[in-house]
Order: sequence, then structure tokens, then C-alpha cells
Amino acid sequence: MKRLLILMLTVIFALTSTLPAFAAPGDVTTFGFNDFRTREGYSTTPILWPAWEDNCDISFSQPLILKGWGKYEGQTLAVVAAGKHLRGYVMKEPDYSGNFQHNEPVFKLPIHGDKETKSHPTLVEKNGKKYIYIGTETAGDKSYIEIFDITDFDNARYYDSFMDLWASDIVSAPLVLDWRGHEVVVYTAGNTAEVHLAIDMLDKQKANNLRISLGSGRTSSSPAPILNGQGFAVGLDKGTHHGELGLFRLDDILAEENGKVVLKSNDSYDKIAFNGGIVASFAVDGDWLFFGDCQSRIYGYNVATGSSWVNADNAGIFSNRSPALTKTTVYFPAVNHPGQKGRLIAVDRATHQTKWVAEFADRAQTAPIIWRVQGTNAAVAFQGVGNGWLAGIDTYTGVKYQTTLIANADSNQNYGTGVSGELSLAHDWLVATTEDGVKAWKAVPFNLVAVDLTTGLEKGEKIKKDGVYNGSFTVKNEHVFIGTANIPVGVYKNGNLQTLKYEDGTEPKKGTFRGKDCYFTDLMATEEKTLYFTWTGSDSNVELVGTINEAPAVRKYPETTYEDNVIRKELVPAQYDIAVKILPLKTNWVIDGSSTTVKTNIGVRRKDSIPGPVPIKLTVNGPAGTKTQTFTLEPGKNTQIPYNFTASPGTYTITAEAWPSDNSWKDAYPPDNKDSVTITVKQMGLPDTDKEIRTGIGS
Repeated sequence: MKRLLILMLTVIFALTSTLPAFAAPGDVTTFGFNDFRTREGYSTTPILWPAWEDNCDISFSQPLILKGWGKYEGQTLAVVAAGKHLRGYVMKEPDYSGNFQHNEPVFKLPIHGDKETKSHPTLVEKNGKKYIYIGTETAGDKSYIEIFDITDFDNARYYDSFMDLWASDIVSAPLVLDWRGHEVVVYTAGNTAEVHLAIDMLDKQKANNLRISLGSGRTSSSPAPILNGQGFAVGLDKGTHHGELGLFRLDDILAEENGKVVLKSNDSYDKIAFNGGIVASFAVDGDWLFFGDCQSRIYGYNVATGSSWVNADNAGIFSNRSPALTKTTVYFPAVNHPGQKGRLIAVDRATHQTKWVAEFADRAQTAPIIWRVQGTNAAVAFQGVGNGWLAGIDTYTGVKYQTTLIANADSNQNYGTGVSGELSLAHDWLVATTEDGVKAWKAVPFNLVAVDLTTGLEKGEKIKKDGVYNGSFTVKNEHVFIGTANIPVGVYKNGNLQTLKYEDGTEPKKGTFRGKDCYFTDLMATEEKTLYFTWTGSDSNVELVGTINEAPAVRKYPETTYEDNVIRKELVPAQYDIAVKILPLKTNWVIDGSSTTVKTNIGVRRKDSIPGPVPIKLTVNGPAGTKTQTFTLEPGKNTQIPYNFTASPGTYTITAEAWPSDNSWKDAYPPDNKDSVTITVKQMGLPDTDKEIRTGIGS
């Protein structure tokens, strides 16, 4: 079967019923998707299909994914920094050829600087306008925060530049905060041990540039918001074995003079030392910061309480990239040096223990991202690798289930090669920036269907015990372009997997997947297949279940819906039913002699209408002893069996039971298979002409 180039999310189930997640995000608006840099993205459908590319130039930046507005309402847009340009794209739907289509940018605007920026575009919305802020890099001692107005996407334009007075390279994403009605943009300069602030950049009267020294070393991490946006955290790299985390409150460091923000203090409210340089950025959840040092130690730090933890299981591997974060797990990239194997490390937030480690053939180049499909418990980590491969990792086991080559790895850039930029997920789109430019995948619907389940019974026919029936199960792949291999299928009789065969008599591959016994079949796009099975009837109810990619087999591939994956047939056995009845003419008799003969009939009736005789065993107990008789009875028929005894005055009980004489059938209603009657005989003068008691037993 031909495997098309797709990225399919394999369903991953945790031991619990759900995988906790942050609220589904909207746009990707900055580095790490949002200011908290959790890097979780969602789609509504489960397959990422190659859509478009622009082989424009190398990128080190996070691509933005935005819901369209104005002319592009209802569409999705991308903003990318590649080469020395800011580029804007309208997402181009896939053509399902399996290839990437070229997508020409709607706009291409130059970014100042001598080199490609390592900063990240950040969307800022204010006064009804949409702006992009991004840092630049120059060979001298002046760099800029470039400002672009993309409100009119077709006519996006350079708006202004804010010149930093001291930095030659602004490598971080701008963190935009509000302090007392003033816009405060926080960023780092990689060639200094400083954090810089751009105040009210769009207001020439109030604009100001401030800097805070953290001591010696260099800052390159993107600052993170803390204290509900009224402060920030920044890392300091002091070399392999030394680093610091600086925490700042805006109220502590800023003041307002004549309507303009000035620096009041250079002091952090807290400074924490670590055993390695803090090179990369933070993921934030409430008061908790999650990050790593340059030696791949992974930390959690609470800015409110000062409590912390460290996982040093992989210490010693160089890293300068940032983690992804879910409610349960920190995913940290141990990058390594060019040509060496990088790793993705999953650490449990509650226990701080390593869950798993995935290793790659080259550097773990990007920050990882987590892909989820809404309405499922699925989660997959994607990691861009320095050799140009994109890896999909099972977040439960750490197993790489899929890798795809998406870029060349020819760059001599030490900072990044291959998948040199970052990965973004939003609005059913995955966008990657690489040394070749931009690639985009679209999440598309996928649906497997249980079409028909036949049982081998005619309409209205009942199961017969030990009857042999030939059934069939038909399944289909509804997608018109996507074929899929090794799809779990099965037909289960009362929970037990039945043997399946194709029309030619061959048996599909059989195995166990996540603890469930099932078969596996391949389905090309639009293909329909029928599998055949033979099953044996019983004298009790039977449930036949035909399933594809769903319990009682197992979900392997996420789908647009699972409502059409299972067909159930509830089958009942042939309902044979007999009844026994003792019906005396009288139950109280008076005799004038010492004894009399009691004649009793035992009636047995066949209540059902199923064709064919059934074997019956009748047992009668009473004064005449136990009598048994075996006979057959046709549907709707009845018979009478006499039971006589000699009675003296007294009380007599007769019981009768009628049951199947063998195991060939089962009675549908046992309560009327037994009957009992009591007869009383008393002595009294009677005419000589009447000394016999007659009892009639009818049906």
C-alpha cells in the first residue's frame, strides 16, 4: 500500500480517562504561542496534510497564525520572519497531491539589520490597529524594535523603528506589558547582561528606553510575565556552571515623571542562582515558571513562595531552547551541539521524575510543541531536528511514531540548521519555519466507517443452539485522498474476537494493540472491504459487534467522528416454550367406602410456533410414585398423560414437571414448567352407584 506523506496523530491514552490541558488557545501571537509560552496547539480534525510552502530564506523565528479579519474574515493568516523580511501569507488549502504548493506572500517587508533576526514577531493590538513588533540584529551597537502595521493585510507597511540605545542584537521576543496605562515592552540583548525596556514606543512624546543590569554574563531568554502581568522574569547566562533568574516588579523599578515613565530602581525583588546558565525562555502556569539551564537541568520555580524543584537526569547536554508545558508535564529539549544527538525529555510536574526520553539523530533544534485534537484524549509532541526532520512523539510512551523530512540541513549557521526556526499550531494549521523557509500543513477530516454487519440469519430467524452461521463485516475509508494502514478491526461475539477472513480465504494480520486482541487491515482512499466470519449459535442471547478503529477493538487513529465505527446486533435464541398443567375436576371428594380410584391427566402444551419437534421429559410425583415419560411435541400441540392411584380418605399431592429431555433447546419461560395440586378424600355415605372419583387434566 502506498503511504502518502502525511502526519497522522496516533491516539494516545493515558492511564486516566483524560489528559489535562490548558484552555484551548486562539491565535499564535508571539514566541511560544502566547506570553505564557505553553506551546499547546489544537485542531478539530486528526490528520495534518501538506498544504503549502515558500522556499524563501532561513528563519529562526516563531511563525504567527492568526484568524483573518476584514477581507480575510473566515480565513487563516500567517506572519513569518524569514531572511531579512517580514512576510504575510493567506493559508492555501491542500490540493491532496501529497506535495506542498508554492504560496506567494501577500506582503514582504524588509527588516533592518545586517543579519537574519533571531527575535520573534509579536502581535500587538491597540487603538483598532494590528501591529507586529520584532527585534533586529546589526554589526554595530544599534538595534531596533521594528514596528509594522498589518491592519490592512494586503497593504501591510513598515510603521516605525524604535532604536535601542545600547544593544546590537535583540534576540528575544518582545514581552508587552501594561503598567499604569503605559505600554512597557521588555526584551533582552544577547550581547549584554541587561534587560531593556521600550516605553510607549508609538507615542513620540512619551517614548523612552530603559535598561537594567543583571551583573556579568549575557541575557538571551525571552522574558516571561509574572505577578499577573505586573512583573517579569529573565534569565542570565554566566557560563556553563553559573546562571541566575532575575524577578522584577514593575512598581519597584518604574516611576512616572511628567507623564513619562523613568527608571526608579535597578534592583530585582529576587535573584536566584543556578548551576548552569539560563539561556532559553520560560513556560508559565500561574506563579510557576518552568525552564532549563544550558546543561539540560530542568527546573520548576514558584515566584510567590520560592519553592522549587530540579530534574538533573540528563545534565551535561547543552541546551539553549525552551520547553512546552501541559497541566501534567514539562517537555524540555536537550539540544546538544551540531552533529550530536539531541533529546526531548518529559518530566512529570507532580513527581518531578523523568517520564521518558526520546533521542534524535541530530540536535533537538526547536522548542517542542504539543498537538491535541479537540474532543479526544490525544496528545502528540512535535520536535524539529537540526538535520531537517520533524518528529512526532507519543506523549504517553516517548516513542517516535512518525518522522518526516521537511528541510535541508546545509546551513553553516551555528544557531540553527534544518528545522532552524520554530513550530506553531492553531486553527487547524501547523506551520514550521526552517532554513529553507516556511512549510504549512492543514488538519483535514478523516473518517472510517462500519458499513454493514450481517449475521447469517434470515429476517425474523432465531438462533439455534449449535447452529453454524456465516456472517460478514464491511468497512470503508471515507476520505477521498488519504489511505491508511494497519487499522484495528474486529467482530466480537459476546466480547470474544471471531476469526475473520477475506473473500479469498486469507486471514488479515492478527495481534494485540494496547492490550486488545484485534485484526488489522489497510484501506486506500474511498476503499471498502468486506471480511467474513463463521460463528456458532447457543441457547442464550448473543451480541455480535463489528468495529473499526474503536472499542471493543481499540482506537488507533483519531477521526472526525466515532459515531459510525461500530455496528451491534442483539440476537436471541429460538424461544421454545412448553407448559405443564394438572387440572382436576374436583379437589375435594367424599366416598362411602374405604377407598376409590383417582384418575388424573397431566397436560403438556407447546406454546411456541418454531417449526420442528422438541424432546420433552415429563416427571410426575404423587401417591402412585414417580412416573417419567419422554416424548416429542410439535409447535402449538398438546398431549395428556394419565396418572392414576387408589385413594383412601386423606390428603394427596400431585406434582408434575416438564423439561427439555436433552441439551438441544432451552425453555423460554421456566415458571410454567411445573404444577402442583392437592386432592382431599373424605368418607361419607354415598349411593352405591357412584364410587369413583374422576379428575380431568387439560391443557
